[in-house]
Amino acid sequence: MSTLSLWREVFGLDKQTVISSVYWDPDDDAVVARVRPNKRYAPCCGRCGAKAPKYDNGDGERRWRSMDVGATPAYLEGLAPRVNCPDHGPTVVLVPWARHGSRQTSWFEDQVAWLAVHTSKFAVSMLMRIAWVTVGVSRVGFDGDPFALISRTHL
Repeated sequence: MSTLSLWREVFGLDKQTVISSVYWDPDDDAVVARVRPNKRYAPCCGRCGAKAPKYDNGDGERRWRSMDVGATPAYLEGLAPRVNCPDHGPTVVLVPWARHGSRQTSWFEDQVAWLAVHTSKFAVSMLMRIAWVTVGVSRVGFDGDPFALISRTHL
């Protein structure tokens, strides 16, 4: 197993995501992985998933909060260009590691949602190092399988 494959497992990413590098950010005291979708991942509208032509580069680099690496906060960093969707107009491209409009990875949100169902908001906010008002499950869908969330969060 290569080092980058190991990091892909640590960050909970699938093969649609390529990690180009992993580095330590001393300003945030965090591990940061530079990511991008693989070449076969066609640019799609982040809202409806329809293929769409590129519009522009968006706001440049973005960061998504990921699951901690041990006791160290972790982030994914990459570009989020915009596409010109026929239905939604210019919108941020769909990325394989996060839901549209989110600043956290899907894996992180799934973990927070599972914890929010099983414990208090205060406990979730302390454990996940997020504000208690951030704790919620509105963005997470169970896809009809009540055990899917548990298996995705590796519990």
